[in-house]
Amino acid sequence: MAQPPSDSSDREMVLVLTAILSYRALRGRRDELGLALLPEEKARLAELERLFATAAPGEDDERPAFLLRLNRRVPLQLAVEVAGEAGVPGPGLLTNLSAGGFFVECPEPAAVGQVIRFRFVDREAARCWLFSGTVEWRRAGIDPGVGVRFVGVPVELHLGSQPGTGGPLSVAA
Repeated sequence: MAQPPSDSSDREMVLVLTAILSYRALRGRRDELGLALLPEEKARLAELERLFATAAPGEDDERPAFLLRLNRRVPLQLAVEVAGEAGVPGPGLLTNLSAGGFFVECPEPAAVGQVIRFRFVDREAARCWLFSGTVEWRRAGIDPGVGVRFVGVPVELHLGSQPGTGGPLSVAA
């Protein structure tokens, strides 16, 4: 499995992931849960829809219509924790992301059709994201991993301080 980069582009990759998860969460709250969004949430969702909802004009023009992607894909490399049906977490590297799904390199790819859970901790912003997806395809051998379609509504947890210590809460890896 490739190792995530450790340069200044790390923060940009984190921001792309959190933007897509925010987009999925706001859409889920509005569309799947039927909740009303606050005016600032509506504005944020409109901004995110312009970024992620559809492929850019001309992006896939040379491909046949049945092969066109519905969402733009963003290459990145971020470490995530992956848990399959057995619930045992393991390492993963998110390497390709769109509003509809993503690819995660992982040592033991889950079976097609399996719902798997992911955890991503953004320590700089003191946030933890939990999200799920269904395995649409898998790759074994060199750079094994899974192509995953988002399901459900991502959950964002704000990490605080331990009472009385002023220090950050510990996050289990």
